[in-house]
Amino acid sequence: MISIQGGGNELVICEFSPVVPDPEQCLDDYLPKVTASLETVVAQLRSAGYHGRIVLVSYYPVPGLRAPLRRLNQAIAGAATGRHVAFANASALFDAYARDHHGDLCTTGLLIKLPDGSCDLHPTRIGQGLLANAVLEAAHE
Repeated sequence: MISIQGGGNELVICEFSPVVPDPEQCLDDYLPKVTASLETVVAQLRSAGYHGRIVLVSYYPVPGLRAPLRRLNQAIAGAATGRHVAFANASALFDAYARDHHGDLCTTGLLIKLPDGSCDLHPTRIGQGLLANAVLEAAHE
């Protein structure tokens, strides 16, 4: 199995670059390229003779970046559609876990807690496990 996640750098450019005046327009410009790049990677793997399972992996939600990550995840899912490629929806698992544990991504222990009480954007072991489960579930569909 090969798992692939892409588009994170484009998201960072659009959301955090001081020279980008309109982050939404920036994403509008980049997201089709993310989808096309992932489609190209899949096509290259197949043309090289790889016949195993390929899983494209969504990003998990991060406070303050939900909307742009949702759009990025849609672009990733679009690259999986109709190509015999699985899509691992990590975002859905993170949200379900937080809801089931009556909290948010930070208070339920999915993201690393910082000394000031806020959370980092990186997952804890629990979050890492959910991410791995998303990939494994998608691979077995």
